[in-house]
Amino acid sequence: MTRLPRFAALLLCGLAACQTDRAAEQPAAPAPTASGEDAADEAPADDDEDTLRPPPTTGDADADQAEEPERHPGKFVRFELISSRPDDAAAFYHALFGWRVDRADDDGDTVYQIRNRARFLGRIRSVDPGRKLPQGWVSWVSVLDVDDMMRDVESNGGTIVEAPRTVRRERRALVKGPTGGVFGIVRADDGDGPDTNPRDGDWYWSQLWTKQFQTAMNFYPLVGGYSTIKYTYQDVHYLVLEGEARRRAVVVHAPAGQASRWLPVVQVAAVEETVQRARSLRAAVLIAPRQVSGVGQLAVLRSPAGGVFGVITPNQE
Repeated sequence: MTRLPRFAALLLCGLAACQTDRAAEQPAAPAPTASGEDAADEAPADDDEDTLRPPPTTGDADADQAEEPERHPGKFVRFELISSRPDDAAAFYHALFGWRVDRADDDGDTVYQIRNRARFLGRIRSVDPGRKLPQGWVSWVSVLDVDDMMRDVESNGGTIVEAPRTVRRERRALVKGPTGGVFGIVRADDGDGPDTNPRDGDWYWSQLWTKQFQTAMNFYPLVGGYSTIKYTYQDVHYLVLEGEARRRAVVVHAPAGQASRWLPVVQVAAVEETVQRARSLRAAVLIAPRQVSGVGQLAVLRSPAGGVFGVITPNQE
């Protein structure tokens, strides 16, 4: 996990005047078919569970049942894209990042499980008009009790987007903070897995763009149990949310012209190359690549099939 000065510099660069580029007008090169078959050589086949979660320990059955799985409340454990074009979205992200995307069934819905090699990252699912889910990337936060958290969200000005439900071995719900920005809350029976440092193709961090900074500053520590660090630099305020002595998220003022949202950021080997590849796939560039002293290079993109996200190449330590 990066040190605080790196967060500060990157966030401030995102608040600068953003030059919006149009996606390339030429037709995109055909994207690879999003399926598990062409990724079979990249990683061994496994089930649809998070491969970051620790395997069962060896020993007698009583010991296995008594052991509590590893949990990290407040950690963003996965990201889920809700898209009206899930097949196109799966092909886009597969072509851009080399993610493994496999079809799976989730409570009757067809979804794509996303992995960076064997590491589970999240899902891509279609829009269901009956469920009224917002389109775009949704950040999922681990909590100790989904129903208790739902009550905390409502009592502190948030709203319920999708009521809690139990699917397979997890309890989950979708909520929205009082400043905007939908996020998910989840408790998995088999835990969250260990905290690990990101590698290329993994999620690097998440940040909330909001137009109501003070409201967000009051809301998220109450519902998430975070400790906070508030900073001001050149009249710009931002808030670091911490849990278990780790920086879990950052709240910043939304850049001009941008809606309130949770923004996931992917680590890549070379931002400029990634942006060029994204353009060839007809993505739009919301924040052009820029070098941030002491941090690395950052850009923010929008997929033609749905989802705003960032890419970053951190400086070498």
